[in-house]
Amino acid sequence: MKKWILFWGVISLTTFSLAQMPWSAPAPLTDTTANNLQPAFVKDINEFGDIFNMLIWQRDFGDRSRIFFKSFENPLIEIPVSPDLAGIYAANPSAAFVFNYPDSAYVLIVWQSNRNGNEDLFSVVFQNGQFDPIVQITTDTLDDIHPDVRNNYLVWERGGNILFSEYSYTDSTWTGEIVLDSMNASHPVVSHYYNNEPLVAYEKDLLIYLKERVISQGWQPSEAIVSSGENRLPQLVPGWRFSILWQYRQNELEDWDIMSYDPQWQTTGNLNFGPGNETNVQGVEFLWITKGDFDPPTLIAFESDIDGNPEIYANEPLFGPLVNLSQYPGVDSLPAVSDFSFAEAQTLQFRVWCAWQKFLNDKWQVWGSFTELDWVEGISDPSSLQEINSFKLFQNYPNPFNPVTNLRFRIADFGLVELSIFDITGQRVRTLVKSKMAPGNYTYQWDGRDDAGSEVASGVYIYRLKTENQIISRKMALLR
Repeated sequence: MKKWILFWGVISLTTFSLAQMPWSAPAPLTDTTANNLQPAFVKDINEFGDIFNMLIWQRDFGDRSRIFFKSFENPLIEIPVSPDLAGIYAANPSAAFVFNYPDSAYVLIVWQSNRNGNEDLFSVVFQNGQFDPIVQITTDTLDDIHPDVRNNYLVWERGGNILFSEYSYTDSTWTGEIVLDSMNASHPVVSHYYNNEPLVAYEKDLLIYLKERVISQGWQPSEAIVSSGENRLPQLVPGWRFSILWQYRQNELEDWDIMSYDPQWQTTGNLNFGPGNETNVQGVEFLWITKGDFDPPTLIAFESDIDGNPEIYANEPLFGPLVNLSQYPGVDSLPAVSDFSFAEAQTLQFRVWCAWQKFLNDKWQVWGSFTELDWVEGISDPSSLQEINSFKLFQNYPNPFNPVTNLRFRIADFGLVELSIFDITGQRVRTLVKSKMAPGNYTYQWDGRDDAGSEVASGVYIYRLKTENQIISRKMALLR
């Protein structure tokens, strides 16, 4: 099997160490009474340690299809999202967990449906165990397809155009649609980058384009991040070091490989895993789970016919051998990767799922597998719950904030403690604490100023708690 040809700035081979359990045996994740297709995970749950991973998918009954939703907190409870109407087909679900401090936290679900005779987009909010009324987003006579939502940002495709809208929870409405690009553009995905502003990737004329919105400057011109070959199906992997993944081949005589791009360093890498086609890539970066530096690894899952059969593979952090997650028999395709969930994992670990659709016994089903990774390192006795529970960095409050936020932490042993703040590029902004401290609970305030006393700009910042053998980091947002 071929080795990696080039690594990009997102990933480091030398500054991080993870202990990983084997992947669980592949197993069905949904009811098997109908065809289950197009799995996806609710995005952005990883900022909140007490929330379980959530799965959404399409269930096709033949004369109709619906979107279903469930949390792994109660994996046997499958909740229908879209209406149950003969002749109505709902498809391509996408969902994100939205946290608007201090007013609301909810799951925003979007899908496409032929409910009005052509494909339109619909949305619903799931909050406190119940759904708000369904909202129709689009009414154009052309088909609106391939929606992707993150935070309260939505992008989709219509007749070769890429469009954007933003959801307002206060009045349950979507803003007027904005055309981001037109003619031959397709398969958009959206995320948030610097200052939590939207960043959109899409394919156009066999290339991958990026378009970013900047505070006070608006939408910037689209830029191609590649210049040759066939490039398809981009995916955005947000995190400490933001990355973009997509499938690539030089020409139709070549196999599909996976490409990556780091917008911070503007570097591109070809991730060649083997002699077969690697397609439909998905990824998740292990946010804030750092030890010694700011280069957390990325787990990548993809569809491949390396062994002649369509299977789902994943790379092992840090870049050990590929793992066949789906395993023969069946035809396996369209992998989806969850964020990590502290809530459903074992002590000292977080859990990451990979789900995919499998055709077996004349029916499509959603299957899945999970792995768990240590998230606190350097503990002398991992079986000691008292020691584990005594070292913790809490989410700041308020978040987002202006101008002051509270940073809380708990330490277990007497020793040197450092509480520092870094910007999104990894540059140290402020050191709030650097001294020997006794075990206990502590709260410090940050006023949005650097070590020189100057106000820092709006944006995303990382605060890091470091002792002599442990490190934990979290994210916060300053909005001026």
